[in-house]
Amino acid sequence: MRDEALDAFRAFCEAVNALALVEGGDKYAKLIGQLDTLISDYRNKALQRRAKNDASEKDDAAAQNEAK
Repeated sequence: MRDEALDAFRAFCEAVNALALVEGGDKYAKLIGQLDTLISDYRNKALQRRAKNDASEKDDAAAQNEAK
């Protein structure tokens, strides 16, 4: 499901970029800017989750080592 969603999003972005190229970027500048903001926000959230999970895994590993 995740791969399908990613493929669909990439196809959408390619279509928007193609339209911007053919019809002029000014017509699509707002949409492209909004998409860039959303992507940046989601990327930042994913990185924060990954860092939190990594820290949690390190804490768990340290606790297991102390228990031995």
